[in-house]
Amino acid sequence: MAGLAALPASAQSLYPEQIKSIESNNAALRALSATADATALDARTGLSLPNPEVSVAYLFGSGHELPNETDVEVTQGFDFATLSGAKSRVSKADVGVARASLRASRAEIMLQAEKALIEYSYCRAMVREMERQNERLQTMFAAAGKALESGAINQLDYNKIELETLSVGNELKMARVNLDAARRAVESLNGGAAMELPEDWPQAQLPSDFESWLSEASARSGALEVMRANLEKSRADVNLRRKEGLPEFSVGYIGQIVKDGTYHGAGVTLSLPLWGNRGRVKAAKALEVAGELELESAEQQFRLEKQAQYERALQLQRACADMDALYNRIKDSNEAYLRMALDKGTITVLEYLTAQEDFSTHYKNYLESRRDFLQARALLYAETL
Repeated sequence: MAGLAALPASAQSLYPEQIKSIESNNAALRALSATADATALDARTGLSLPNPEVSVAYLFGSGHELPNETDVEVTQGFDFATLSGAKSRVSKADVGVARASLRASRAEIMLQAEKALIEYSYCRAMVREMERQNERLQTMFAAAGKALESGAINQLDYNKIELETLSVGNELKMARVNLDAARRAVESLNGGAAMELPEDWPQAQLPSDFESWLSEASARSGALEVMRANLEKSRADVNLRRKEGLPEFSVGYIGQIVKDGTYHGAGVTLSLPLWGNRGRVKAAKALEVAGELELESAEQQFRLEKQAQYERALQLQRACADMDALYNRIKDSNEAYLRMALDKGTITVLEYLTAQEDFSTHYKNYLESRRDFLQARALLYAETL
C-alpha cells in the first residue's frame, strides 16, 4: 500500500495492535490507496514540452521551366507554463490533494475500527457479567430444589428462582450473540481475517494539555488537510494561469530543396494569447480567496467541535469513574450481606433476587457508561488514531 507509506502511525488508539492490522488489511483502504497512487501517476503526466514536429512536402513543378521542390520543416514548441515549472507545481498540488484525501478516508475508517473494538470490549464485559450471574443462579437453583423437598422454601419461591435462572440464561445467550456479532464486525474491517482481540477493557485517558493537543489534532485533521491541499492547488493554479497568459513560441529549421539549389534557415513562430486566457487568472484568484475563507471558517469550527467533544468526554469519564468506585466499594460487602440475610431468613428469596437484580443493573449501567466514555474519546481522538 504505497499510498499509505507516509501516513502517521497510530498514536492515540486504545487498540494499537488491532488498528495496525486493520490499516494493513482493510479492503476499502487498500482500494483507496491504489486510487490515490493512480491519481498521483496521472497528475505527473503531460508536464514536458510538446513533441517536436517534422514536416516534409514534395511539390511538382507545373511547367518544364519549374523544377520540383522538396520542403522540410522541423519545429519545437515552447511555453512559459512548462519552462517555469508552473505545470509541475500544479501537478504536485494535485498529488497533495490525492494524498490528503486518502489520509482523510483513513481517519474515517480508523474511527470506525476504534468504535467497533470498543463495542467488542463492551460485549465481552457484558458476557462476563452475565456468566457470573448465571453461575450464581445455577448454584442457587440447584440448592432450591433440595430446599423445596425439605420444606425450607415454598413452591412460589422455587418458581421465582427458576424463572430468574431462565431469564438470566437467555440474557447470557443474547450477550454471546452480540459478542460474536461485534467480533465479526471487527474482522470485517480487518479484511475478513481473524485477529487477536483484547480480553479486558483498555486503560484510557484524556489530553492533559488540551490546547497543545488541539494544535496537533488540527495539524493532522484529514478534513482540514484536504482543504489546505486544495488551497495550495488554487495558488498553483493562479500561477499557472498567469504563465499561460504569456506568448507561446516555436523554433525550428526550414529547408527548400530545388534543382541546383537549396534554401534553408531558422524559423520562429509566436502565438499571442490575446483572448484565450481572458478572465482565467481572475477566476483562479477568486477560487484562491474562497479557499482561504473556507479554511479559516473550518479551522474555527474544528476548534469549537473539539472543545465540545472534550467537555462531553470529560463528563462521561467522571461519571464512569464514580460508578466504578461505588461498585467496587460495595460489591463484596453487598454480596456477603445479602447471602447472610437470606440464609438467616431475614429477607425472602424474592427480596434477595430483587436486590441482586438491582445491583446487576447498576453494573450494566456502569459498563454502558464506560462504553459511552470510550466512544466519546474515540471521536475526540479521530484525527490522531
